[in-house]
Amino acid sequence: MKITIHRGTHEIGGSCVEVATRKTRIIMDLGMPLVQPWDKSKKLESLRYARASTKELLAKGLLPPIEGIYAGSDPKIDAVLLSHPHQDHYGLVSHVNPQIPVYLSDGARRIIEVADIFLPLKAKLQSPRILESGKTVRIGDIAVTPFLVDHSAYGALALMIEGEGRRVFYSGDFRGHGRKGKLFERFIARPPKGVDCLLMEGTTLGRPEHRCLTEDELEAQALEAARKHSGLKLLYVSGQNIDRLVTFYRTAKRLGGRLVVDLYTACVLDALDSKHTPRPAAGFDNLRVLYTKPLMKRLLQAGKPDVLRRFRPSEIKVSEIRKDLGGTLMIFRESTRPEIESLGNLKDSVMLYSQYEGYRREASFSKTAAFLDKHSIPINSIHTARSIKEGIRFSTHRRGSKARIIVVNGMDLPRPKMTWDQVVLRDDFKNQLRSDFEAFLESKYRYRQLGLPYRRGFLFAGSPGNGKTLVTKVIAGAYKINIVALHLKSDIADKSIDEAFYLAKRHSPCVLILEDLDKMMRSTRVSLSYLLNKLDGLDTDEGVLVIATTNEPGRFDPALLQRPSRFDRVWRFDLPGLNERLALLKKKGGTFFSESALEDASQQTQGFSMAYVQEVVVSALLGAVHDNTEPQDKHLVDSVRHLKQQIKSAATVTPVVEIPDRMGFGMMEKENGR
Repeated sequence: MKITIHRGTHEIGGSCVEVATRKTRIIMDLGMPLVQPWDKSKKLESLRYARASTKELLAKGLLPPIEGIYAGSDPKIDAVLLSHPHQDHYGLVSHVNPQIPVYLSDGARRIIEVADIFLPLKAKLQSPRILESGKTVRIGDIAVTPFLVDHSAYGALALMIEGEGRRVFYSGDFRGHGRKGKLFERFIARPPKGVDCLLMEGTTLGRPEHRCLTEDELEAQALEAARKHSGLKLLYVSGQNIDRLVTFYRTAKRLGGRLVVDLYTACVLDALDSKHTPRPAAGFDNLRVLYTKPLMKRLLQAGKPDVLRRFRPSEIKVSEIRKDLGGTLMIFRESTRPEIESLGNLKDSVMLYSQYEGYRREASFSKTAAFLDKHSIPINSIHTARSIKEGIRFSTHRRGSKARIIVVNGMDLPRPKMTWDQVVLRDDFKNQLRSDFEAFLESKYRYRQLGLPYRRGFLFAGSPGNGKTLVTKVIAGAYKINIVALHLKSDIADKSIDEAFYLAKRHSPCVLILEDLDKMMRSTRVSLSYLLNKLDGLDTDEGVLVIATTNEPGRFDPALLQRPSRFDRVWRFDLPGLNERLALLKKKGGTFFSESALEDASQQTQGFSMAYVQEVVVSALLGAVHDNTEPQDKHLVDSVRHLKQQIKSAATVTPVVEIPDRMGFGMMEKENGR
């Protein structure tokens, strides 16, 4: 299988990718560029080329030079697949040879056919073929399986392409915070298996990280902004952004008002004919349609007078809007501006801006800006877009079951089922540790942007039994990332360290775990200089996070810790405080013992490690087994007294149920019968 990216490696928008086997060629997306091919620092004024010929567009570099795809040439492409109905993904499809079939979702087809009526750039789809989510179609010797994804474009698809024993996953455009966000989470939970190559746009790479607001959160923001203004609420929003239109419709209903849309938006909503979206029809009394001459003319020119008749029951006149400006959320377009101007009093109105913020800096927004200035109308941004975090989650989790735990000097292991909820540590400590780790996973391109090597070194230090092992197990279990662990054995040597670092680099992004580093350094077959050289060489080992654990950091040769680049963060796992002891006792013994007994036990266990606090509950339960009774508070009291005596009488006591103070791979091997 051969992959050719005809456009998309040096700019955002205008996506076009070819996947070919020896027998079949397919094209995924054929979008209009967003920037000028001859000067990528400048936005492309695409409307200038709406009537340009195929030859002219090829000469300008707007059409990629693909053999056998365009009208007027012998067709050598077997199919064109469109991921979603945004112009930068389908805007040039009208130039495809009509003998070549075009595949897309039914929702995308409906959106594009309405857009062809109103917008200058037309797709002119001829007998399109419909893709259904989850249903595989065969094109030559290539199998295509589409997956519905969450995106602002209705009917957006990701595509699995299979041929000649290879699997390519083309993400199209996606997000995880829209009204179909469950699709994204479902993908993360159950990613496709055996993917050899992921093709994904890097639109948000290099942008500052941010949390994406959900549509419910945007709805709350819109409602709050609307209630602060007694005048008209103008909406600057795409007529194809169905999720956002639903958000504003729900806002209007909660406000006790109405959503007024233009004819273009009304046609889009009507075409979807979905019970999940409002449309100009009976049962949607809060949705009204404003008729304007420019859009009425376009419908008549397209031979759609029936549409004008069908929407009449939902029509709203300017005079009716004027009677209740405060209860009206209204789509703003240049085509509706004369009607809005005719309303007269626009005092205390507001514009809810819900598009990419960069559009406000473009010349095309200047007329709108002048209108807002004239009437002293403020802008309130109600918008969100995919974050880099969603892209990283998508690309990381698509490997699914391929992420491995590799044990040097041991056997590869299944992933432990551990989460952060199972870790009882001081909240601020746990949250900071978790945040620091996840930031490493999600910030690869930010590291590169700042000229930093993409690597980290964490040292987990502290007395045994206080959570070092538990956190490393959580990292191994809760994240779909490769783990390389150096299993401590008596015969460990420099060659084992070399193998561990080699495997970590090979399987990056990866976490390399060096357990019981203090014991490792006492081995006669491990040289300090060799380990230092490996740690210093990590600048070239992109994507590796080293986590070392130690019970006795004070015994290290100073050379190991003196250079921050080796371990740039030392995390101290101290003895638990009162709150942590009580939390762990409640977590382990809350169903067996009274709250007062657990609180008393937490007071009595000062100086206990987390392992011994847990052992208090285990020992109490064993006491109930010995007495052949249900667990009682007295068993907890006896357990505390017994363990305090043991700790006092011996420097080290092995608990009845050991919570290991290393990664625990030896115990895990026994549990799996190895």
